[in-house]
Amino acid sequence: MDRSMLVFTDERGAVVLIEDDLARALGFDNPDDAVGDPLAATLGLATTDADNLLKEISTTGRARHRLAQVRNQRTGRSWWVMVSGSAAAAEGRFIGAGRPLPR
Repeated sequence: MDRSMLVFTDERGAVVLIEDDLARALGFDNPDDAVGDPLAATLGLATTDADNLLKEISTTGRARHRLAQVRNQRTGRSWWVMVSGSAAAAEGRFIGAGRPLPR
């Protein structure tokens, strides 16, 4: 069954929260093992793809659905997902982003 899965980052693009099911699908035994890692490394995304996504979110407050390839860190298995995101702002300052990842 397809459903959205969530990962949240801080304003530097480091993971601060990841859903358990998503973490397991990406090869993490414990979701906490992904906390602090860059978004690209956690999702197995190309660095430029992750940077472009975060840049769009930080400048516009959101990113519409786009196709991205993610990879399991342990097995190397990859699959395509649609990613999107939004960011909260406080006093005009970007404070982080959350991206649902439909599987």
